[in-house]
Parts: sequence; structure tokens; C-alpha cells
Amino acid sequence: MLHYRTYCCSPDAPWVVLVHGAGGSAAVWFRQIRALQDRFNVLVLDLRGHGLSATLPPPPGGYSLPLFSEDIRAVLDDAGIDRAHFAGLSLGTIVVAHFASAFPERVRTVMQVGAIVAFNPLVQLFIAFGKTFQHVVPFYWLYQLFAWIVVPHPAGRAARQVFIREASKLSNEEFLRWFGLTAHFKQFLDRFRQSPPACPIHHLMGEQDYLLLRSVQRFCSTHPQAMVHILPACGHICNLEQPHRFNALFLQLLTAASALPPSRIVALEEAPNSWG
Repeated sequence: MLHYRTYCCSPDAPWVVLVHGAGGSAAVWFRQIRALQDRFNVLVLDLRGHGLSATLPPPPGGYSLPLFSEDIRAVLDDAGIDRAHFAGLSLGTIVVAHFASAFPERVRTVMQVGAIVAFNPLVQLFIAFGKTFQHVVPFYWLYQLFAWIVVPHPAGRAARQVFIREASKLSNEEFLRWFGLTAHFKQFLDRFRQSPPACPIHHLMGEQDYLLLRSVQRFCSTHPQAMVHILPACGHICNLEQPHRFNALFLQLLTAASALPPSRIVALEEAPNSWG
């Protein structure tokens, strides 16, 4: 089973599950755990090959999004959590999107941070470059390059360092397992954009996330249950680049979502579309 940790404030408080991205770990949510744990029950986990889940043996059939969703379902069952709000970060947003599609009855609301809803031409170019040189160039160099691509601005230096530091803990074999899933991810996203789950889907994006923001805005324009909230002066990893602004918006959205009865899954029209 995946390694996970819970922070419980009350038996009656709603649960929030935090899912990191590829090359990260539960540690990338440390600023959010502090902000959430007085009002929400929080569960953070390490995906396969990451953090304290790195000791899990590779499954015979290899990695896949259905496997990751089953991993998360097993964690919820083990922790005794029926339904929860889910938040994903970067590539973790694809994992959360698949889980919400596979197990909609376990999901109250989806919060996607630095969301990936499509592989645009620049992302596809990087993937093609990586596949060409993955057995020649050390994966850590590729990850550093990717970190500079998604967080190029000087203000994101600290967040970029966390991004790179966490990736340095990943083994080369594990990087190749995740990198090999890119075509699988793209196929899922192509389906997801046509038929996302009915629950509210909030996208928390930095205004300087030039790589992904536009595709998220297009996605939200065609699905009424999907909303985008833009944070100023930050890029892809906005929960680390502007933690105070991010946490204020995150708490506002979760509080509004938690006021809904569990059976009422509708778009939160009263939630703001940006954060000034």
C-alpha cells in the first residue's frame, strides 16, 4: 500500500486528500497542511516510486492510471474515508482526474493546482526530446530542464529548487517508468476533455503559467462544472510560489464546497474566477 499520513482535527470535519506530481512527494504540500489542519482532516500520500512509497515493488503489469487510482482507493479504504475533496499538483492533476472519473462516488470536489488538461506543442516537444535522449542524458538533467521550462521566472526560484530537490530523490528506473506513461496520459486527457466527471473542478493556476494556463481556460469555457482561478505573480507551482495567497483561495473554495450536502454535486457558481 502507498505510504500516507493523516492530520485529523475532528471526526466531523471534511477530508482533503493531497496528491503530488511526478518527481515530488507529500512534502510539496507542507505549507497547505499547516493552513488546512485546523479546519479540515487532511490526508497526504506518496505515489508509487516517490517518497516513502519508493520501496513498493513494481507491479508485473507496469504502471498505469488505473493502477494509481486503485492505489488511492485502497488508501481511502484503509483510512476509513468514504468521500473527500481531492487536490492534485502538476502531473498529479492527471492522477486525480482519473480517480475522479473512475470513482466519482468517492469525490466531493476536485482542486487542480498547475493543472495539465492537454499536452500542447511545447510539452510534446520536450517529451520527444526526452524519449530521444532518455538513455543518454541523466534523468536529473532532463528534470532540471523541465523545471526551468515550467518555472522560468526569477520569482519562482525557491519553488523551482523544491521541485528539483524532490526529483533528485527519484531513481533513474522510476523516472523512466513515469516518463514512459506520457502517451497513456495523453490518451486519457483526450477522453477527459470530452467527458469530465460531473463534480466541481477548480483549477488554481498562476498567471505566469504560460505553458498550461491557456489550455485550462479553453477547457473551463466548455464545461460548466469547471472553473479557473488565477493567482498573480506566480507560475506553475503556485502553492509554493505564493503560499499565502494560494492558501487563502484554497481555504475559501474548500469551505464553500464543504457547505454543500454530500449528495449535491453541482458547480460552485458563487466561487471567484480569479484572485486579486
